[in-house]
Amino acid sequence: MMRKILLFFIMLECAGLPASASAESGVGSMAAMYTKMHMLFGSAAEDNATGYVFTVAELEEIAALRPDLPLGERWELMRSELAQRHPGKMIDTLHWTFNAAGNVVCQIAIVAASPREYVAFFGTPVGGTGFSGRYNKSDVWDIMVQGEMLTCVPGQFDYTTYVPGQTGYLAKGNGKVFRYGPGTWMIDYARGNILTMFPFGVIAPAVYNTRDFKSAIEQFADYAGLVIKGMLK
Repeated sequence: MMRKILLFFIMLECAGLPASASAESGVGSMAAMYTKMHMLFGSAAEDNATGYVFTVAELEEIAALRPDLPLGERWELMRSELAQRHPGKMIDTLHWTFNAAGNVVCQIAIVAASPREYVAFFGTPVGGTGFSGRYNKSDVWDIMVQGEMLTCVPGQFDYTTYVPGQTGYLAKGNGKVFRYGPGTWMIDYARGNILTMFPFGVIAPAVYNTRDFKSAIEQFADYAGLVIKGMLK
């Protein structure tokens, strides 16, 4: 019960953050949120070794829904279908913001989250090249919805191509270079200790690259809100 009360106060703090933040206040806000979230959510990620809500096979099925529809309608269909399958686990309304992990600015909408997994709709209309990150405590799957993703790892002298119907996989401790073609979109799914992904995926880009603290804080708030939604249920 005490954990749930503390989670509630974190949610209030996230919800009350200003939409635009200066560099100093943005760094301070993110640091405070990350510390509190790690104290509460991080331990949960380590304690529970089983019981994932989602499967890669299910998300591959979702990603293949109605390719004839405009992309915006497809996202809402995917969210709605997942909400029917997993009541109380999904975000009610898609919220898109920027994510600049790996030096590529993409769009992200976090649709489900817990201390141990997340599901996000992710991609870019313009394309880009960057680095995947190297997550020592999480596995990541890129489930293609539209477009083309090229990847390579050290010692690979040709690229691997992923298109709709295929899924890229990044195992714990590994990293790779990727290139998204224009109009590349995917379902991004991760399992592990999700908070350990935030320094590379959210904090470092805002602090050292884009200075886009608004988008970083929105990702913290979306993630925290969904975790709390699941834990208070």
